[in-house]
Amino acid sequence: IKCGYQELKFIRDCGAWMGAIFGTFQVALWIYWSAGWMLPTFGLVVGLLSNWIALKMIFEPVEPILLFGGRIKVQGLFLKRQKEVAAEYGKIVALNVLSARQLVPAIIKGPCSSKLFELIHRHVHGACDEFMGVSRPFIHLYAGAAQYSKCKHKVGDKLIANLGNTMRHVERQLDHSMDLENVLTSRMQALPSADFEGLLHPVFQEDEWKLVLMGGVLGVFIGMLQWWALGS
Repeated sequence: IKCGYQELKFIRDCGAWMGAIFGTFQVALWIYWSAGWMLPTFGLVVGLLSNWIALKMIFEPVEPILLFGGRIKVQGLFLKRQKEVAAEYGKIVALNVLSARQLVPAIIKGPCSSKLFELIHRHVHGACDEFMGVSRPFIHLYAGAAQYSKCKHKVGDKLIANLGNTMRHVERQLDHSMDLENVLTSRMQALPSADFEGLLHPVFQEDEWKLVLMGGVLGVFIGMLQWWALGS
């Protein structure tokens, strides 16, 4: 909603202006032809058409079109604000989708977690061997190589079992190190207009029909109220 707030305001304002224009024409027509059904019909057409046109103006044209020697640039309203939208979108994704708090559990419980656990065990085994130093042969002799290996494996298992809780203490450091907000923002700001539109338009596209339908429903409702108010 934050990314498209300005565009939602434009849809609202566009509906209001088109409603006023068509409403003026409707009043003139009503003077000569007072058919009650005309009011909700006009409301339906105006509601659907105004929201559909507004949505088209938000995303089209994708590439800027220069008119009057470059004095006027025509481009989709959403695409004109690419730098601003990219910054907001990068912030939302970095905080709510690709944050360390979201990524770490996915890594630990994901389909490739076994490879991570193998890596942890390998490093734990190496750390244990390094810690034992020159005493390792004597430990092998006293406890046996199999028992020593079993102990190292238990240390690795204990670390893996507490990995989720342990990683919570470094989430802020991970987010700072990855710096995904700035990375996403800079990459999205540098995208060509067509690629930027192809990246973000699908996010809104699945709900566009709802906005168009809502305009039509509201238009019919207002038209019915007018019909009732005029006593027809």
